[in-house]
Amino acid sequence: MPREQFANPEEYRPDGSATRDNRLPSIVVWIVATVAAFAFVAVYGVNFPWADEWEFIPALLNQEAFTPWLWTQHNEHRLPLPRVIYYGLFQLTHDFRAGMIFQILLVSATAWRAMRYLQTVRGRASWLDLCVPPALLHFGHAENWLMGYQICFALVLALTTELTVQCHGLTEENLGRRSWIIAALACASALCGGAGLMVVPGAALWLGFVAVRRRRWSLLLPALALPLYVVLYFQDYAKPAHHPQATWADLPRGLVIAGEFLAMSCGLAAGIAWPLVTTVLLMGFAAAFVHLAKSRRDDFPERTLALAMLLLVALGSATAVGYGRAGFEAWQMGIASRYAWLAWPGLYALFLIGTRRGQTTSSLRGVFLIAFVGLTLGNTAAGIHWAMRLHNHLRPFTADCRDGVADDAMIENHLEGGGQEERAVRGLPMLRAANIGPFAEGDRR
Repeated sequence: MPREQFANPEEYRPDGSATRDNRLPSIVVWIVATVAAFAFVAVYGVNFPWADEWEFIPALLNQEAFTPWLWTQHNEHRLPLPRVIYYGLFQLTHDFRAGMIFQILLVSATAWRAMRYLQTVRGRASWLDLCVPPALLHFGHAENWLMGYQICFALVLALTTELTVQCHGLTEENLGRRSWIIAALACASALCGGAGLMVVPGAALWLGFVAVRRRRWSLLLPALALPLYVVLYFQDYAKPAHHPQATWADLPRGLVIAGEFLAMSCGLAAGIAWPLVTTVLLMGFAAAFVHLAKSRRDDFPERTLALAMLLLVALGSATAVGYGRAGFEAWQMGIASRYAWLAWPGLYALFLIGTRRGQTTSSLRGVFLIAFVGLTLGNTAAGIHWAMRLHNHLRPFTADCRDGVADDAMIENHLEGGGQEERAVRGLPMLRAANIGPFAEGDRR
């Protein structure tokens, strides 16, 4: 296979050189990154609600009907699948950190899957594989790690990464089986809110194309069910009151936010140099589209269209986030670090499309290594700084809970102006009655 060609699983098979010995460094890095994430949560995680979690306390403590809550709109999201998991974890543990632990396990498994698939595509292990676990498990994801409810984003990350693997590995032989796997992954993603809903249009069109071209008429069922779910999703939908409507005057701001979103695929630290990072990524997207357009696999367009769908999903997600936040005031414009997991699958798709079987040049390896080390160090520092700020906010709050400080005083001292005051008025008595977290007798964490 010529070195300048993009990798294609149909054109070669692993040569067996990805042995246990040369895979050992990547396995070690994966283990270290996973253990580090657990340690991060052990140090900074607190069994206490934070941010949006205040809204869910009545449902978690069975003071709100469970079934309606599953479908209740939260901001622009309906999140039935994450809520089922989040509720189940809390019922088993009565600990807000259960969601944090679940996220680590899920993201670690995703990192392993993504790394091993790269080795399969390449036919051998490579030092480039070492980049995958730190990219998904670094401390820059602190905003996700330290709020258990962010399993909604962790699920989208896992599902869309697996969707990328399934689409990239399509062949004539496995098309039938993988079409149903892709349909299942798209349906599961749609159940994870607005972020997962971005997969639906492209997946539905692709499934319809396969159904008609291959006369696999049963695939029309998910191809039609996905758009119907979107219609159901927007029944009785209400735009969040605190989300201002974007106008044409907000277009420049929206483009900046979309660019920041793409850059976030490389981690929180990439935001410092987002114009450069985003420019490089857009060049990569353009090169990938050109390659797919020039593809000579005319006898098997399903894989080409599936890969194009993934790239459009990544760009569509950036556009949606940019539009959704463009109407905010300039001081609110910065993109939240929690979106990094939503941006990463697009970067992974680019990496897979551009993976070569041969060795990269030494100069390119050097540039990549310097950039990766710099981003990892920056993400680590930014994540620790973010976590310390949150911990310094929650520590006196939980201390007041243990000391029996009145609810109104705690709300005034720790939640004033944060937008969670009304939720806390309702939630604090429930937490106290249920002996959750710092309210539990003998809890001195």
